[in-house]
Amino acid sequence: MISYINSTPAVYPDLIKLALTDEPRYSWRAAWLLWSVMETDDKRLRKHLQKIAAILPERNESHQRELIIILQKMNLPDDITSQLFDYCTTLWNDPSRTLSLRYNAFKLMAKIAQEYPELIPELKMLAVNDNQAGLPRSLRRCADKILRGSYNAGDKQSL
Repeated sequence: MISYINSTPAVYPDLIKLALTDEPRYSWRAAWLLWSVMETDDKRLRKHLQKIAAILPERNESHQRELIIILQKMNLPDDITSQLFDYCTTLWNDPSRTLSLRYNAFKLMAKIAQEYPELIPELKMLAVNDNQAGLPRSLRRCADKILRGSYNAGDKQSL
């Protein structure tokens, strides 16, 4: 499927459209496929970033995770970063959410904190707070690696 999308650029707008819809069986898969074929800061996605930020809280966890991964690969406009940081903080602090969603939410918060260094102390506090309910040791370790810059993401600069 990835090779088909790469060899048929005309279907890319349809893939974006499907990834942004609310079809539980298909949308998260389309979003997964989208981040698998997109370029870093893909110009074809820039005009959709506002919509992604707006629909993120309304989607199921699988779809949220894939949309967050798309956002991790984009240069985010200033007008949505605080909204995204706040929502990702909510996801990170919610023990009922899947670990993969919480992990990717933290990665997006780290990306935003690189652009806004005043958020770094808050991010560090969120990562090391042992009293925080529902923060498994494995997730705390992942957060520590993200803060040290030893994770596999676009910019490996440590915070």
